[in-house]
Amino acid sequence: MADAPAISVVIPVYNGAAFVADAVASILAQTVAVQEIIVVDDGSTDATAEVVRGLGEDVRYLHQENRGPAAARNRGVSTSRGEWVAFLDADDRWAEGKLAAQLEYLVGHRDVVLVSGDMGEVDDAGRVLVESVLARHGQLEWFRTLNGRHIPAAVRELLAANFIPTGTVLVRRDVLVEVGGFNPYLRYGEDLELWCRIAASYPIACLPRVLLWRRRHAANLSGGELPLLRELARVGEVIRGWGRGVLEVQGIDLDRWAAERHTDLGYALFVRNRPAEARAALWRALRTKANRRAGRYLVLSCLPRPMLASLRRVTGRGSAAPDGRNSGGGSRPKRVLLVENGIGYGGAVICLRYLVRNLDRSRFKPLVVTGRRGGPYEALAEDGPWHPIRDRRIDVVAWKARLQEASWPDRVPGLRWVTQQLLARFDDVGNFLSFFLQLLWLALRFQPDLVHANNEPLCNRAAIFVAKLLRVPVVCHVRGPRDAGGMLRWLYRLPDHYLSVSRWVQDEILALGVDASRCEVVYDGIELDRMDTTADGTAFRRAHGIPEDRYVIGLVGLLIPWKGQRILIEAAPEILAAIPDAHLLLVGGTPDECRPYEAELRALVQERGFAERVQFLGHVSDMSALYNALDVVLSCSTSPEPLGTVVIEAMTMGRPIIGPAHGGAAEMIEDGKSGLLTRPGDASALAAAVIRLHGDPDYARWLGVAARERALQLFAVEEHVRRVQEAYDHLVPAGVAS
Repeated sequence: MADAPAISVVIPVYNGAAFVADAVASILAQTVAVQEIIVVDDGSTDATAEVVRGLGEDVRYLHQENRGPAAARNRGVSTSRGEWVAFLDADDRWAEGKLAAQLEYLVGHRDVVLVSGDMGEVDDAGRVLVESVLARHGQLEWFRTLNGRHIPAAVRELLAANFIPTGTVLVRRDVLVEVGGFNPYLRYGEDLELWCRIAASYPIACLPRVLLWRRRHAANLSGGELPLLRELARVGEVIRGWGRGVLEVQGIDLDRWAAERHTDLGYALFVRNRPAEARAALWRALRTKANRRAGRYLVLSCLPRPMLASLRRVTGRGSAAPDGRNSGGGSRPKRVLLVENGIGYGGAVICLRYLVRNLDRSRFKPLVVTGRRGGPYEALAEDGPWHPIRDRRIDVVAWKARLQEASWPDRVPGLRWVTQQLLARFDDVGNFLSFFLQLLWLALRFQPDLVHANNEPLCNRAAIFVAKLLRVPVVCHVRGPRDAGGMLRWLYRLPDHYLSVSRWVQDEILALGVDASRCEVVYDGIELDRMDTTADGTAFRRAHGIPEDRYVIGLVGLLIPWKGQRILIEAAPEILAAIPDAHLLLVGGTPDECRPYEAELRALVQERGFAERVQFLGHVSDMSALYNALDVVLSCSTSPEPLGTVVIEAMTMGRPIIGPAHGGAAEMIEDGKSGLLTRPGDASALAAAVIRLHGDPDYARWLGVAARERALQLFAVEEHVRRVQEAYDHLVPAGVAS
């Protein structure tokens, strides 16, 4: 357009070296030329500066200390020269014809000061994930019916659901300056607050066509639900502050809207078992404006924890979606039977808890079944309905251990093999059959739409058989390879879908003949807001008798041979010789069948004279305090580990970590950048890595910072739950559960 107004484009960027050139290219590809492109670097630590400076004279580069996207956008606006300002995040792309469509609209609507549009979502490879966000939220047809008119009661619509993606906005610069720009004290929701300020005084519009493609990747999904809800509660207070007398005359109940935000926050804290924080938020909601939902959960959050757990177990309630409504258009939630039958309480159970706790209860109704109970398993009742079924009535494992040590089966050729087969069949009849029949009876009463086996097919074959008998889909969450071998390989062909926790595990599954279309990689998710980086590690040391001045090295994981505790003990002489103040911790419970292994480790420590320097802690509940008590965290798995929860947690806590250069650890840890990798099973290499970090504490701290940044990008529980729920929806389409 020859008479197009001058447009300035502002791109805030933080560590966006991988994406920013693509974003700029989408601007330059527009049929309408812009006056300037301003990239504001918000304190990036990657190669963003070099990439932007290499984009040519069309791009102006500004740098500032890290202050957040709101401050970065304001900086760009303050230096802009255009009559209109547009925004684009560094990892997104404008759709073709974006500016032309907006300018064409403005020609016939000169009173409109802000025009936005619809947004689609793509993955890293450019594949379309969501064709229209407005359509997904049921808003597209309403905007079409406006037929070009500006939005009536725009503030009320925005407060009901923010329909303006910042990357689609084209806004008059003088209006931005007049209303004061983005609020830099808000980390989330600053865009909603600004659009409300503009819409309170000026007409705005939204075009019912896609103007932006948002790239969905782990780094832009890692904020966590709680930080978002906290900031939205702050947004509510900010809008109440300036909106009195301005918005209330438009019939908007600001107190009610702000109270709902505090209630949402309080509810989220309540279902995460943080009652003190929940009570504070819910009390704030009631003081803002009384509502029954806040009052109900305030009362519940005051109940003693055992009573509350019993209520949840009986009713299956207490973890619903924040708004408490069914979004399924009248359909009942899909019933999901989740079966955990692994070796013991470890990463698989922890990640299962994260999933169940965060499932959208308006769409899915879970029931968790475990083969064990007692101890940490009891906490499952706090997350949702839980039904333990004993999977080991006869201790065949102990008999197998005695058989292994006995010499009499070798007196007759083939007798050991025959005895082993008899024990296996006895296990099938005495343990498996009992568990299977009880699980089937429970499933017949629960009537699941889907079965989710939380482990590989062999140990969860009862869940698979139940699903096949009930003719419902079964998804298998594979957390490690297990070549069934021989006749049992067919088990791997039974599940309808596989969720593998790493690419390495996926390759192992595909090698067993599983079709690639039935297997996807879904990284385990961690509730990042529950990992408390401020936890008191010093107090943890005192509580466990660990001298505060020691250099503490911890290997965290179940005491199972392949976890590699023996490797650390073998490395101990070199470590203790080089680091006189070193103290070694072996942290983790011991499955019943691995009691001989624990006894062997303890005997080895005694034999080598390390009893005062090597400590067995057993199961630890306060993982945040544990990690902060460690100077370095180890993963020593001798067999490739699928995706170690310990590695994810340690990285999230910003601890220096050393892992084996195979399996999931090699996929998660960038050697020398976010941790150190050593040759698997090599005690000397492990000792050298520990000694290296001890000798260079600045480097160790830097690795910890980089590890946390990587964890926040890859392992947010929100992204994990979203991917799992998409798999559920794929297997049980809408309407099947009606």
